[in-house]
Amino acid sequence: MKTTLEPPEVIDPNQTGPFHICLTCFTPKANDFTFCQTCGRIQGFFETPLEVWGEHCFVHNSIAASTYCVLCARPICKNCNEREGVSFVSGLPTPQCRSCLDRLRKLETDFRNFVNHTKTCAKHRDRPAVFNCVSCGLPHCPECSYFVIGGLFTTKLKAGPYCLPCFRTAHMGRTRRHWISGRRALIAGLICAGT
Repeated sequence: MKTTLEPPEVIDPNQTGPFHICLTCFTPKANDFTFCQTCGRIQGFFETPLEVWGEHCFVHNSIAASTYCVLCARPICKNCNEREGVSFVSGLPTPQCRSCLDRLRKLETDFRNFVNHTKTCAKHRDRPAVFNCVSCGLPHCPECSYFVIGGLFTTKLKAGPYCLPCFRTAHMGRTRRHWISGRRALIAGLICAGT
């Protein structure tokens, strides 16, 4: 007897969260790194001390550490500090080690290659992809795709499809309130699959 899987729940993009999973691939968050161990998405930064006392670089044991990586919280030397920005939230520096950045770039590449090759949803790998996000390009099932709607009876697709994080980034305020999921757009005949 063949069983049909229930379609996943559509997440309201106007609600905050979910916080326990990566918003790109829905992998549960890890504790030892602040980037997703499936897709490489940076999800935040560790709070690290501004001063380093008596620590050595975790890569170069004989070299004194100059700071801590905000992605793994390990001590690093100046040579291992590949990227440093400033946090929008705290205004503090965000040093990131070469080891973490190499790892997250590889994770992102491998993840994109996998979902594009298998034509599966980036968030639900057991479901076929129907749309690709116009912003990040990742494939998604109808339940993970979002469109902006408008028109006199809000029956015209104005923009999309987007994935959840790209929709939230691209649309604020009023346009974010006028949305429809890919599933609802297909059911309503507003769009055909694969467009």
